[in-house]
Amino acid sequence: MLEHPVTVIPGIGKSRAKLAAKLDLETVRDVLFSFPRTYKDYTHIFSPDKAEIGMEKLFAGELIDLREKKLQGKRRLIQARLLGKRRALTLSWFTFSYHRGYSYQYNQLQNKHRLWVYGQVKSGLYGPEIVGGEFYAAEPKHLGLFPVYPLVSGITHQMRLNWIEFALQHLNEIEECLPPDLIDKFIDRKQAINSIHFPINHEELTQARRRLIFEEFFLFHISLGLIKRKGNYVVHKPDGKITKAFLANLPFKLTNGQKQAINIVREDMESDQQMRRLIQGDVGSGKTVVAKYASLKAVDSHGQVAIMVPTEVLAKQMYARIYRDFKPLGVTTALLVGNTRIKQQEEILKGLANGDISIAVGTHALISEKVEFANLTLAIVDEQHRFGVRQRIALSDKGKADLIVMSATPIPRSLALSLYGDLDTTLIQDKPPGRKKIDTRLIHPKQRDDVYRFLVSRVNQGEQGF
Repeated sequence: MLEHPVTVIPGIGKSRAKLAAKLDLETVRDVLFSFPRTYKDYTHIFSPDKAEIGMEKLFAGELIDLREKKLQGKRRLIQARLLGKRRALTLSWFTFSYHRGYSYQYNQLQNKHRLWVYGQVKSGLYGPEIVGGEFYAAEPKHLGLFPVYPLVSGITHQMRLNWIEFALQHLNEIEECLPPDLIDKFIDRKQAINSIHFPINHEELTQARRRLIFEEFFLFHISLGLIKRKGNYVVHKPDGKITKAFLANLPFKLTNGQKQAINIVREDMESDQQMRRLIQGDVGSGKTVVAKYASLKAVDSHGQVAIMVPTEVLAKQMYARIYRDFKPLGVTTALLVGNTRIKQQEEILKGLANGDISIAVGTHALISEKVEFANLTLAIVDEQHRFGVRQRIALSDKGKADLIVMSATPIPRSLALSLYGDLDTTLIQDKPPGRKKIDTRLIHPKQRDDVYRFLVSRVNQGEQGF
């Protein structure tokens, strides 16, 4: 049943199924695993006597003094009082009515002697007041933490509750996914799913969350490991003529960090496992020379290379450097961005498809469906934090490609990805010789104009700034 479309749930037809799809609910399983975004505290029912400003609780009492007042246009104001033993709590609702007589909401409240109301207590004209509270003519079925789900226009919260209750009837189809040595540390999976929807108290909710959060990270870790191991990848040949010529004619001496990174990349590319490596290092540490080495090693093995950067400006800058360094070596390159002219784009697509172009530099345009490579064996992603995991995979899946991602920003997400196993990490710590000392200063916002004048003066001297 869990794999059936949502139309098997009572009350969901074709039109309502389209609305449910906006919430990413297409199967009964989707409904079961669409967890609440927050909860309302129904663990205790309070008397109106206990109402204090700021409380957001469930109150119950005798409904008195119900009345409705017409406002401007179709608007109505419904007011009443919820009576306790010693004092009353004022209730107010603003609503609309498009016909004569009382509003629909007023008729719902009429002849109700006892009412349960959930809402936040505010300071009103006549003391504590709840405006727009949710009301029940009978005690709510679930006295615990009441789930609140995301909604779209046309889907009510009661509908979501009905769908969840239907899905929970098939909870027995859920199988355990943790290995035996981990199960004892958490509550049962079925119990966790039931409790995440309708927890009795905060302790039960905490246990359910703990189990499901661990499960999500565990399965994510496993899936990343499978991504890293899947398929048979190209074994690149030892450094060939082009690669050796590039290294021999470098106008500078490689640092120890660059040498170490190149050796690691060489080892990865010559193995039968897919390389998935994050190269981190400060601006100017030499990440690009490692990427250039890897690119030429792929070309030496009769492969193609795709280098993806986040913006057209960066793509053009990267391409200019690649073209300048690789043209003397006889390596064909191309730039593919969003605004590439149609005729030129067609020529590039043809060159990539038949193998005439060895290296393509571009933006997201590289992962377009119309881009096909004859033999993509290396994918390089620059400024990797600007791309998602799926975008990186989409690029490397254009062929049986090794993957290098580069970043000068050691943000937590990069560290997390490498920790989870999606990426192996290489850090270039040393700086090229002759690099000047970095002078870092904290400038007060009032000195902003001084900073701008300083930047302009250095640019006028032929330097660069950002």
